[in-house]
Amino acid sequence: MIRRLADERCFPPQEGDSSLSGEELAELCEALNRWKLDHREGVARIVKVFSFRSAADGQTFAQGVSTLAEREDHHPEIVVEESRVTVVWWTRRLRGLHRNDFIMAAKTDRLAG
Repeated sequence: MIRRLADERCFPPQEGDSSLSGEELAELCEALNRWKLDHREGVARIVKVFSFRSAADGQTFAQGVSTLAEREDHHPEIVVEESRVTVVWWTRRLRGLHRNDFIMAAKTDRLAG
């Protein structure tokens, strides 16, 4: 399922869409590789910390995620701390998770190698 998610394109949430919950959310969370479901300020998010050999490698990865986000028009929170990069996906408009967040998490994993 991860490969399939990574091959999908993001699409704008439609009027009336709500954030994912229940079985669909559980299935998508299970499909991801070591992404953690987190709640901050009442908003569900998926989070993963990536570690690299050097700060330069972390910066390069963060720039790659940013480029990917621009291409898909779906933007994460990215925190760079030396050789660690934390990526957080959620859909601000829905104040929660959308399929796009899981698509982007899979694409982020693909980018990390």
